[in-house]
Amino acid sequence: MQAQILIATLSFLAGVAEGLNVYKGPLFSLYLRKFNKRVEGFLLPVLSLPLFLWTAVFVEFDIPSVTVLGVVLVIMYVVKFLVWKYNHYTGSFSPNFRTAVKWMVINYSINMEFVLPIFLAVLNITSYVIFMLTNFSLKVVFSVSNEDLLRRLAMLNMEVVSILVGLTLGLFLVASQFI
Repeated sequence: MQAQILIATLSFLAGVAEGLNVYKGPLFSLYLRKFNKRVEGFLLPVLSLPLFLWTAVFVEFDIPSVTVLGVVLVIMYVVKFLVWKYNHYTGSFSPNFRTAVKWMVINYSINMEFVLPIFLAVLNITSYVIFMLTNFSLKVVFSVSNEDLLRRLAMLNMEVVSILVGLTLGLFLVASQFI
Protein backbone atom coordinates (compact mmCIF):
# COMPACT_ATOMS: atom_id res chain seq x y z
CA MET A 1 0.00 0.00 0.00
CA GLN A 2 2.79 2.42 0.86
CA ALA A 3 4.47 1.69 -2.46
CA GLN A 4 1.28 2.60 -4.34
CA ILE A 5 1.03 5.88 -2.43
CA LEU A 6 4.65 6.72 -3.24
CA ILE A 7 4.13 5.85 -6.93
CA ALA A 8 1.02 8.06 -7.01
CA THR A 9 2.95 10.89 -5.31
CA LEU A 10 5.83 10.59 -7.78
CA SER A 11 3.29 10.52 -10.63
CA PHE A 12 1.80 13.76 -9.32
CA LEU A 13 5.25 15.36 -9.09
CA ALA A 14 6.10 14.16 -12.61
CA GLY A 15 2.84 15.66 -13.87
CA VAL A 16 3.62 18.95 -12.15
CA ALA A 17 7.16 19.03 -13.57
CA GLU A 18 5.93 18.23 -17.08
CA GLY A 19 3.04 20.69 -16.81
CA LEU A 20 5.27 23.51 -15.58
CA ASN A 21 7.77 22.98 -18.39
CA VAL A 22 6.86 25.93 -20.60
CA TYR A 23 9.00 24.61 -23.44
CA LYS A 24 6.50 21.78 -23.98
CA GLY A 25 3.57 23.82 -25.21
CA PRO A 26 2.84 27.07 -23.36
CA LEU A 27 5.61 29.03 -25.08
CA PHE A 28 4.26 27.97 -28.47
CA SER A 29 0.85 29.27 -27.42
CA LEU A 30 2.35 32.56 -26.27
CA TYR A 31 4.25 32.91 -29.53
CA LEU A 32 1.09 32.40 -31.58
CA ARG A 33 -0.81 34.91 -29.42
CA LYS A 34 1.97 37.47 -29.90
CA PHE A 35 1.37 37.25 -33.65
CA ASN A 36 -2.39 37.82 -33.22
CA LYS A 37 -3.30 34.16 -33.61
CA ARG A 38 -5.20 33.99 -30.33
CA VAL A 39 -7.57 31.17 -31.23
CA GLU A 40 -4.73 28.93 -32.42
CA GLY A 41 -2.74 29.79 -29.29
CA PHE A 42 -5.60 28.68 -27.07
CA LEU A 43 -6.32 25.55 -29.16
CA LEU A 44 -2.75 24.28 -29.09
CA PRO A 45 -2.82 22.61 -25.63
CA VAL A 46 -6.20 21.04 -26.33
CA LEU A 47 -5.02 19.60 -29.64
CA SER A 48 -1.90 18.18 -27.97
CA LEU A 49 -4.10 15.98 -25.78
CA PRO A 50 -4.25 13.11 -28.32
CA LEU A 51 -0.45 12.88 -28.19
CA PHE A 52 -0.82 11.51 -24.67
CA LEU A 53 -4.27 9.96 -24.61
CA TRP A 54 -3.33 7.13 -26.96
CA THR A 55 -1.23 5.76 -24.11
CA ALA A 56 -4.44 4.82 -22.27
CA VAL A 57 -4.67 1.65 -24.37
CA PHE A 58 -1.85 0.23 -22.24
CA VAL A 59 -4.04 0.15 -19.12
CA GLU A 60 -5.17 -3.36 -20.06
CA PHE A 61 -1.63 -4.73 -20.45
CA ASP A 62 -0.16 -7.00 -17.81
CA ILE A 63 3.46 -6.50 -16.84
CA PRO A 64 5.80 -9.41 -16.27
CA SER A 65 8.15 -7.45 -14.01
CA VAL A 66 8.03 -4.06 -12.34
CA THR A 67 11.82 -4.24 -12.08
CA VAL A 68 12.13 -4.22 -15.89
CA LEU A 69 9.97 -1.09 -16.08
CA GLY A 70 12.11 0.56 -13.42
CA VAL A 71 15.38 -0.31 -15.16
CA VAL A 72 14.09 1.00 -18.51
CA LEU A 73 12.96 4.26 -16.83
CA VAL A 74 16.33 4.66 -15.11
CA ILE A 75 18.26 4.10 -18.34
CA MET A 76 15.99 6.44 -20.29
CA TYR A 77 16.22 9.26 -17.74
CA VAL A 78 19.99 8.91 -17.33
CA VAL A 79 20.37 9.32 -21.10
CA LYS A 80 17.92 12.25 -21.08
CA PHE A 81 19.93 13.85 -18.26
CA LEU A 82 23.19 13.50 -20.18
CA VAL A 83 21.81 15.07 -23.39
CA TRP A 84 18.95 17.27 -22.13
CA LYS A 85 20.37 20.48 -23.63
CA TYR A 86 20.56 18.94 -27.09
CA ASN A 87 17.41 16.84 -27.02
CA HIS A 88 15.15 19.31 -28.88
CA TYR A 89 14.15 20.04 -32.44
CA THR A 90 15.75 23.29 -33.56
CA GLY A 91 14.31 23.95 -37.02
CA SER A 92 12.92 27.27 -38.18
CA PHE A 93 9.73 28.47 -36.54
CA SER A 94 7.25 30.60 -38.43
CA PRO A 95 4.33 31.98 -36.43
CA ASN A 96 1.59 29.67 -37.64
CA PHE A 97 -0.44 26.88 -36.13
CA ARG A 98 0.87 24.13 -38.37
CA THR A 99 4.49 24.87 -37.48
CA ALA A 100 3.69 24.93 -33.76
CA VAL A 101 1.98 21.54 -33.98
CA LYS A 102 4.93 20.16 -35.99
CA TRP A 103 7.37 21.34 -33.32
CA MET A 104 5.27 19.81 -30.54
CA VAL A 105 4.99 16.43 -32.28
CA ILE A 106 8.69 16.30 -33.17
CA ASN A 107 9.78 17.27 -29.65
CA TYR A 108 7.28 14.80 -28.18
CA SER A 109 8.86 12.03 -30.25
CA ILE A 110 12.49 13.06 -29.69
CA ASN A 111 12.00 13.39 -25.92
CA MET A 112 10.12 10.08 -25.74
CA GLU A 113 7.44 11.77 -23.66
CA PHE A 114 5.15 8.81 -24.27
CA VAL A 115 7.25 6.35 -22.24
CA LEU A 116 6.33 7.57 -18.76
CA PRO A 117 2.55 7.66 -19.41
CA ILE A 118 2.73 4.17 -20.92
CA PHE A 119 4.58 2.82 -17.89
CA LEU A 120 2.18 4.54 -15.49
CA ALA A 121 -0.79 3.12 -17.42
CA VAL A 122 0.72 -0.35 -17.14
CA LEU A 123 1.52 0.05 -13.42
CA ASN A 124 -1.88 1.27 -12.27
CA ILE A 125 -4.68 3.46 -13.54
CA THR A 126 -4.63 5.80 -10.54
CA SER A 127 -1.06 6.94 -11.13
CA TYR A 128 -1.76 7.33 -14.83
CA VAL A 129 -4.84 9.50 -14.25
CA ILE A 130 -3.03 11.60 -11.63
CA PHE A 131 -0.15 12.23 -14.03
CA MET A 132 -2.40 13.07 -16.98
CA LEU A 133 -4.74 15.41 -15.07
CA THR A 134 -1.90 17.27 -13.40
CA ASN A 135 0.14 17.59 -16.57
CA PHE A 136 -2.66 18.81 -18.84
CA SER A 137 -4.42 21.07 -16.38
CA LEU A 138 -1.15 22.93 -15.81
CA LYS A 139 -0.38 23.09 -19.53
CA VAL A 140 -3.80 24.56 -20.29
CA VAL A 141 -3.55 27.11 -17.47
CA PHE A 142 -0.07 28.22 -18.48
CA SER A 143 -0.97 28.33 -22.17
CA VAL A 144 -3.35 31.19 -21.42
CA SER A 145 -1.15 32.96 -18.86
CA ASN A 146 0.84 36.11 -19.36
CA GLU A 147 4.34 36.46 -20.72
CA ASP A 148 5.97 37.46 -17.41
CA LEU A 149 4.81 34.29 -15.67
CA LEU A 150 6.06 32.11 -18.53
CA ARG A 151 9.45 33.82 -18.45
CA ARG A 152 9.75 33.16 -14.72
CA LEU A 153 8.78 29.52 -15.22
CA ALA A 154 11.34 29.18 -18.02
CA MET A 155 14.03 30.17 -15.53
CA LEU A 156 13.15 27.22 -13.26
CA ASN A 157 14.47 24.70 -15.80
CA MET A 158 11.69 22.18 -15.28
CA GLU A 159 13.27 19.82 -17.81
CA VAL A 160 15.93 18.81 -15.29
CA VAL A 161 13.33 18.57 -12.49
CA SER A 162 11.21 16.31 -14.71
CA ILE A 163 14.23 14.12 -15.44
CA LEU A 164 15.09 13.83 -11.74
CA VAL A 165 11.50 12.91 -10.79
CA GLY A 166 11.39 10.26 -13.54
CA LEU A 167 14.75 8.90 -12.45
CA THR A 168 13.53 8.74 -8.84
CA LEU A 169 10.41 6.87 -9.93
CA GLY A 170 12.50 4.37 -11.90
CA LEU A 171 14.91 3.83 -9.01
CA PHE A 172 11.99 3.33 -6.62
CA LEU A 173 10.43 0.72 -8.92
CA VAL A 174 13.73 -1.19 -9.02
CA ALA A 175 14.31 -0.89 -5.26
CA SER A 176 10.74 -1.85 -4.35
CA GLN A 177 11.30 -5.33 -5.75
CA PHE A 178 14.25 -5.93 -3.44
CA ILE A 179 12.73 -4.59 -0.23
